[in-house]
Amino acid sequence: MSQHRRYRIGIDVGLNSVGLAAVEIDANHDNPLDEIPISILNAQSVIHDGGVDPDEAKSATSRRASAGVARRTRRLHKSKRQRLAKLDEVLNELGYPVEDESQFPAGSNPYIAWQVRAKLAETFIPDVETRKRMISIAIRHIARHRGWRNPYSSVADAERMSHTPSPFMVEYAKKLDFEINDRRTNGFYHSPWQSVDEEGKRLSKSELEKQPKIEDWNDNPINGKTIAQLVVSSLEPQTKIRRDLTHGLQTESTLNIQTEKLHQSDYIHELETIFERQHVDQTTQEQLLEATFHTKNPKAVGAAAKLVGKDALDSRYYRASRATPAFEEYRVMAAIDTLRIREHGTERQLTTDERRKLFDFIKGLPSKKTKNEPSISSLTWGDVADFLGIQRIDLRGLGSLKDGEPVSAKQPPVIETNDIMQKAPDPIAAWWSQANTKERDRFVEFMSNAGAIKDTSDEVRNIDAEISQLLEELTGSELESLDKITLTSGRAAYSSQTLRNITNYMYETGCDLTTARQELYHVGKNWAPPAPPIYEHTGNPSVDRTFSIIHRWLCNMRDQYGEPETVNIEYVRDGFSSTSTQLAEQRERDRRYADNLKMLSNYEGASSRSDVRRIKALQRQNCQCIYCGRTITFETCQMDHVLPRKGPGSDSKFENLVATCGECNKSKSDTLYMNWAKTYPNTNLQDVLRRIQEWSKDGWMTDKRWRQYKEALILRLEATEKQEPLDNRSMESVSYMARELRNRIYGFYGWHDQDDALKQGRQRVFVSSGSMTAAARRTPFESPLIKGADEETYESSLPWLDGMKGKTRLDRRHHAVDASIIAMMRPQIVKILTEAQEIRSEQHDKYRKGQTPDYVCKRRDYWRNWRGTPDTRDEEVFNYWAGEQLRTLTDLVSQKMADDEIPVIYPTRLRLGNGSAHKDTVVSMMTRKVGDELSITAINKAESGALYTALTRDSDFDWKTGLSANPNRRIRVHDKWFEADDTIKFLEPAVEVVLKNNTRARIDPEALDKVHSTLYVPVRGGIAEAGNSIHHVRFYKIPKLNSKGKQTGSIYAMLRVLTIDLAMNQYDKETGKKQDLFTLPLPESSLSRRFSEPKLRQALIDGTAEYLGWAVVDDELEIPAFANARITEEQAINGSFTDRLLHSFPGTHKFRFAGFSRNTEIAIRPVQLASEGLIETDENRKRQQLRLTQPNTEYSNSIKNVLKSGLHLKVNTLFQTGILVTRANSQGKQSIRFSTVEE
Repeated sequence: MSQHRRYRIGIDVGLNSVGLAAVEIDANHDNPLDEIPISILNAQSVIHDGGVDPDEAKSATSRRASAGVARRTRRLHKSKRQRLAKLDEVLNELGYPVEDESQFPAGSNPYIAWQVRAKLAETFIPDVETRKRMISIAIRHIARHRGWRNPYSSVADAERMSHTPSPFMVEYAKKLDFEINDRRTNGFYHSPWQSVDEEGKRLSKSELEKQPKIEDWNDNPINGKTIAQLVVSSLEPQTKIRRDLTHGLQTESTLNIQTEKLHQSDYIHELETIFERQHVDQTTQEQLLEATFHTKNPKAVGAAAKLVGKDALDSRYYRASRATPAFEEYRVMAAIDTLRIREHGTERQLTTDERRKLFDFIKGLPSKKTKNEPSISSLTWGDVADFLGIQRIDLRGLGSLKDGEPVSAKQPPVIETNDIMQKAPDPIAAWWSQANTKERDRFVEFMSNAGAIKDTSDEVRNIDAEISQLLEELTGSELESLDKITLTSGRAAYSSQTLRNITNYMYETGCDLTTARQELYHVGKNWAPPAPPIYEHTGNPSVDRTFSIIHRWLCNMRDQYGEPETVNIEYVRDGFSSTSTQLAEQRERDRRYADNLKMLSNYEGASSRSDVRRIKALQRQNCQCIYCGRTITFETCQMDHVLPRKGPGSDSKFENLVATCGECNKSKSDTLYMNWAKTYPNTNLQDVLRRIQEWSKDGWMTDKRWRQYKEALILRLEATEKQEPLDNRSMESVSYMARELRNRIYGFYGWHDQDDALKQGRQRVFVSSGSMTAAARRTPFESPLIKGADEETYESSLPWLDGMKGKTRLDRRHHAVDASIIAMMRPQIVKILTEAQEIRSEQHDKYRKGQTPDYVCKRRDYWRNWRGTPDTRDEEVFNYWAGEQLRTLTDLVSQKMADDEIPVIYPTRLRLGNGSAHKDTVVSMMTRKVGDELSITAINKAESGALYTALTRDSDFDWKTGLSANPNRRIRVHDKWFEADDTIKFLEPAVEVVLKNNTRARIDPEALDKVHSTLYVPVRGGIAEAGNSIHHVRFYKIPKLNSKGKQTGSIYAMLRVLTIDLAMNQYDKETGKKQDLFTLPLPESSLSRRFSEPKLRQALIDGTAEYLGWAVVDDELEIPAFANARITEEQAINGSFTDRLLHSFPGTHKFRFAGFSRNTEIAIRPVQLASEGLIETDENRKRQQLRLTQPNTEYSNSIKNVLKSGLHLKVNTLFQTGILVTRANSQGKQSIRFSTVEE
């Protein structure tokens, strides 16, 4: 039941973490920002995996991507089974016996189906029974290898295409012609037919015109033959049509022609030829063709199509993809709507004529840059200003927001899809250049994840047919290139129709966006598209995971305490990017860091970040002062902020810092360059601009980034006004995802008037980026003149796990701790802290020369004491916040930490699919004869449950030794008898390597009889490493018996349950209902039971195993015995890893399951500790953190290994000490799943 409280929310978004805090406040003020905190309602750290597949952590492949491949494959196989079953029904109804080559006697001709097809196409079969039998064989064979067809086209479309051989059929005939002649002449055969070069790229039109034309089935080299006739004509003894998948080798007898790549229209032509030759009536033909080539839109059957929402203004239509030209043109027009031109000291909107011309200019940009015209990818706001005939500095309104779409201050919006499609395969690019906007929109929808939404209008159906034909005519390499094209993800708020209507109306009338919506759709002036739910997918798995965590927690807080007063959010630089992007950017930062260290070593006395900026500016500027051109060095140069700010601090962005000589810097001080240049004789703008064009580009910059940098710098040089001071609006993040989260939270609570509240500094949702929380944590409660050793701050007053003073990333609770302080932030405080950081940066940049602005004290510690602009309320507000609100919050958080009431939560996945079911590499299986000696270990690795059952039911079988050799052994598997000399397969790689002479060498033939930790599962074509296919583990208590069979105690054991076993047994065989994954019975022949500990396997057979409960990776367990353990330093150094962990971090007793690599062993990691927080470089602090009297590298490395890889402990040993397996809900409340602690 909800108990309304007055509270504020703080959210700290990290790379793979979310800190959440709800802080209750008192009710003594009207403004909630002035209230004192009185309790912590909820605080927790949530650690997530960013949506990354556990088996693909290094490449950061998302779980959605890897699982999607498997999911689509499973869906494809399921659809194929259903289609073939339906075909069999149709064949039976029409009187055709269901029979195929699999029913032929062993040892018969393996190509009989091909020969049947060829025979049917050549000769009429007079006997009705034989004819129908052969047609059935042909149809069922074609249905299993029926080639490719554009999934959006119908069978009728493919039938129309069948009158002409597809490009693939032509290539197939050419390659076959070449292969046969090359094999017969044992030399290079020059085929006269060729449409691709040696690299598989399409030849130019002029080159193609020189080739013989193949426009009919009777042209050479097809000669009127069907696919089967061509194949049969190439067959020789031992010929293989496709490569040998078992060993991955192509032998001399292999004909490497893959008929699956042919088009379905080619197979339809073959069937029509057969039907004509065998006098099959037209009605039967149509039924058989429809059943053979029936298909579904692969995107329509997926979940994405069902998730597309309706247009916010016209519910008849669906929301358009953000990659459609309709949306991109709308975004361009909306951006033009925000622009202002400064004239005579005032700003004006663009005229209707200016809007139209600018829109046409951007829409018509070419894909490639020319000497006089920018390209789509190179367009800058400077180009826009040039087009309008104004100075760049007079173009205003950038960065404004319209309809939730940010306008980038770095680059204007463009029609990006045009640029992408112009670089697509030639046929696509040619079609695109002639297509209208509606046709282009439809093509983009075809390529989206959801697929083209069904539309039955004649116009759209005609467009779909045209697109289908276009895709049908593409070659294999062109289709492959098309698959690699990546378009912008996500959906607009409106449909393509609505987007075009608004864009055209704004273009024709010159009105703004608000007016266009009002007049076209009769909505109010303040109407805005409804915000999507917080949990709605963004297309970024890492962001989706973050949004989902936030949504669940906000729902719980609202249900329990009502709506909050405010929601404050801070995120790190990469907090709203994908994990793969984070890793790539981290690698790039690491590379730059290494380069910077190397660079600093070349300059005496250089050590700081400001020194790095100084050196790079020197190198970029060719060691010349930007203003006067004098030669400068590292020792003599000074750094200047080109565009000063009105008020404290300076913008220390890359584009605003330049290297100067001391004389110029002293003379310019904090004045505008244009004003200073009028009075200083040693500089003029034209010389400065010329020098900038001669500068050297930084190694890490792209050409585009280099142009943007120079444009931004020149804009600052030409400025006639100082930069505006920091205010509440400038503190708000303009990141797209940050704004998206902000808008979704407003929609979640139904709050309005965002912009008005922002101007007043009283917005209910405030999103900021950067490191202001770190600055807030280090803020003294009192305001000392100089930072002292005993200074009290938020982070130094908290009881961290390592006992250190100050925040440490070692303690994972720091995310919740940060969220608590974020909850109590306000825009004014963020502004003051930002000013302090800018003053600090400014002092560091200028400290070498000792020059500072007038209002800055020349002591280097001045920034530490900054509490706002003098003669304003800033200092009063800041002192109240630090001395009252922050100090009180510190006491509340300290108590929560001391009481261990700040949980660290790891969300777990309980569904059946959790990324890829197995590794990608497929290898062949090891084999044995039925009559061979087989150990119990080998039998456990039997290829299938049926084979395992047959072997274990043999009269010679012994549970300890397995099977002895027996030349008379016979076993029955699925109603099929295997004799002693027959081969059977096992789940063990037949590890083979190919030597230079093409011979194979087998490694370790005894591997089948060895127990190892790697599990293999059967897949198509062989076996693959199980990888992440352990879904969960089940724990059992089994009796411990002495030699007389009397129970003397109990032992604990673990059963690792594989996903493949759950998939095969999840439905009850009697009722057909889904069973609980964690309790469903597993048969004795299941892989999970076969690979379990022998004692447990026998106990399960005997029925003496007591099921305790289950666990998955990241589930939590408590070990009470560890809580009070006291390990001395000597015991730790000489003891186990467990002893060392408990000595360095006493009281550690909460762990999480980290892995189950062996059937008797688990890996566990401390819940609250993170390896990245271990101190690496400072030996004294490292020793202090680990509670050692002397440095010990081996000891510290072992602690790091434990935090990274976990403690590996025997299940029985650990459970005998007494453990509790618990589970936390989204509020952080723990519940015990099962326990082995004696009461």
